[in-house]
Amino acid sequence: MVVETFSGHKVKLTEASYENIKITTPEDIKLAEVLHLLFSRFLIIVLLILLQVALIVEKTLGINIEAKYLDATDALGIAMCHYYQLTSPLASVGAATSWEKFLQLNPDRIKK
Repeated sequence: MVVETFSGHKVKLTEASYENIKITTPEDIKLAEVLHLLFSRFLIIVLLILLQVALIVEKTLGINIEAKYLDATDALGIAMCHYYQLTSPLASVGAATSWEKFLQLNPDRIKK
């Protein structure tokens, strides 16, 4: 109300978010710059991982995945790993399906 009264400008309110930070001091600007740099690097790493998974899925299935579907490639990659694990001819060759079975098959691996 004070700003509207003295400036003649309407003030608009928006819903707050913890992702928004208030920058009012020189120290806040430095903090914002560091946070921006860290967040930018994090996003680049996530994008590179998505691209790697997409490339593996593309090469394995012999398909071309559009960039707009990159977020789904990780789920497809997990499904493929699950399929390969279930259909592997090595799955029945003494492979452990639980920690209990692994310990029974490998008692020498237990440290006491």
